[in-house]
Amino acid sequence: MKCLEPGVLDCSDYYFSTPSGIAKKLFFYGICCGEFSCKVPYHVNRDSYNSYLLIQILDGSLTIKLPGEKRYETAEQGDLIWINCYQHHEYYTKRDVRFRFIHFDGNTSGDFYREILHSCGTILRPADIGPYDEAFRRLVFHYRKEKILTESEISLLLHTLLGLPFQMSGSTADSGQDRQMIQQILDYIKEHYREDLDVKTLAGTVNLSIFYFSRMFKKETGYSPYEYLMHYRLDRAKRLLKNTAMTIREVGFTTGFKSESNFVSCFHKNEGMSPGKFRKLPF
Repeated sequence: MKCLEPGVLDCSDYYFSTPSGIAKKLFFYGICCGEFSCKVPYHVNRDSYNSYLLIQILDGSLTIKLPGEKRYETAEQGDLIWINCYQHHEYYTKRDVRFRFIHFDGNTSGDFYREILHSCGTILRPADIGPYDEAFRRLVFHYRKEKILTESEISLLLHTLLGLPFQMSGSTADSGQDRQMIQQILDYIKEHYREDLDVKTLAGTVNLSIFYFSRMFKKETGYSPYEYLMHYRLDRAKRLLKNTAMTIREVGFTTGFKSESNFVSCFHKNEGMSPGKFRKLPF
């Protein structure tokens, strides 16, 4: 379908899609998808449109108002833009631009958007655009009816696009070095999880500040250092509960908890049951 908005060139196309009831209940789903070539005075200034929006800049640039600010930032070729269209949003071009876009919603779209905004910002500049480009092209081909996808396949592609920022932020070299450091920490935790560890001790093993270490650890693992340590201890405790005759108290102290009550409380908070009940569960 051609777009008649000011500044949108005739070679542009976009398509609407109404998701099924099952898709609305279970999946990520597309609402509107297309590829635009635009020139001045292309300008979108909307109060709201019930969706989240992902834009991939193919050529040129697009300027966007940052959420909650009066400041604007410009995305260039190879960049991606994440927009919460449930809130007021604005973007426009100062020169020719070509971009793909998809309005989407469903499942945990809002949670993904908030995490991406917190971790990466509104504009993402990936070191490798290839995985994004492949998923985006397949979605556009579907809406153009060039290659039909099922709603579950569309959901998987959208999930890929939403998950990639957490895998690919930062430069490849830096990411490799960070991952090496984090693996060193994970090995250290494996050997010393029974001891009285804290974030300062863990950061010190790789000579990093607590702040930088915590941020890097979260980026690479998805957990804070404290969360990872507690979950590691719980995983070890589960093995002991199922495979030994140790008492609950012994299991707690053996896996690094300071007291039986602390162990039982942490176990119940994470598993929704007591260690004793877990021990009796058949597997």
